[in-house]
Amino acid sequence: RPTRTKQGNVSFEPAMPLDFFKNVDPELFEWVNPNEIAPGVATCGFLNARLGALPDVNYPMVKVYVCVKFAAIQPAPKGNIAVHCGGPGSLSGCVYIMGGEENLGPENVDQYNVIGFDQRGMGRSEPTFVV
Repeated sequence: RPTRTKQGNVSFEPAMPLDFFKNVDPELFEWVNPNEIAPGVATCGFLNARLGALPDVNYPMVKVYVCVKFAAIQPAPKGNIAVHCGGPGSLSGCVYIMGGEENLGPENVDQYNVIGFDQRGMGRSEPTFVV
């Protein structure tokens, strides 16, 4: 989370350590390859989420496919950054494209955990909306 100092500079809080990601509650998030959670490596999983938040309402659940490229420096000094790559089929390479030097800059590429989401339920997310 970026914060502004009295001098007007922006500072960042580091992301949670990798052990946090390794030990996340599987009811909330299921890693496809939990052994690949390591500095500089990308892996994916499913975020289990309700489609609403009002109390006493039984909302349906969705499983959103999410990929994370972990920063080479851990815990990621500048935190997490969410990226969006466009249409269906772009998620698998999205974290490398948007998390690369061209988009983040060479000074930042190893300092963020880059997170990409399967948008619009067109890939591996459930339910799928592909017809």
